Amino acid sequence: MMNEHLVSEMSHNEAMVLFQSGLQDLIKNDPNLDHLPQDVTLEELKCQLSFEYGQSMKINARRFDGELFEVIVQKNGNVWNLKKAIEIAWRDKLRRTGLKRKISWRYIWKTYWLSFEKTKLRIDESLLSDYGLYNKCEVSFVRRLREQGEKHN
Repeated sequence: MMNEHLVSEMSHNEAMVLFQSGLQDLIKNDPNLDHLPQDVTLEELKCQLSFEYGQSMKINARRFDGELFEVIVQKNGNVWNLKKAIEIAWRDKLRRTGLKRKISWRYIWKTYWLSFEKTKLRIDESLLSDYGLYNKCEVSFVRRLREQGEKHN
C-alpha cells in the first residue's frame, strides 16, 4: 500500500497512471474480466460486470458486410438500448484501431433495420424480450425498402 504522503504529492497524471496500472492488474487476474482490452472503458467494465451478475445479455450483431461483433445490453432493455450499444461498440472499435472515421448513425438507422429471425425491430421503445431476443442470439442489419403506400420524402 502506498504512503498517504506520497499519494498527496502525486500529480493528476501520475495518479491516473498508477490507477490504470492497478486496474489492469485487477482485470488481468480476474477470470471473468481477463478477456477485456487493456484500455477498457468504464462503460465496458460496467457492462461486463452486469453480464456476469446475470442482469444483461450478450447479443451478436452481424453487419451488412458479414462482420459479426458482440454487444451487451440489459435483459429488460429495448431496441433503442440495443442500437446505442452497437454505436458504442463501434466507437470503441474505431478508437482502438486508430481509425478517425465519423459514422452517421442517423443515416445508418434510416437506411437499415435491425432484424432478428426475419422480424424487423421497428419500434425503438419495444422491449427486446417482446421480439424474443435472448442471450447469444444474433441480430442483423437489413436494408430498409420503401413499403407499399409509404411516401417518398
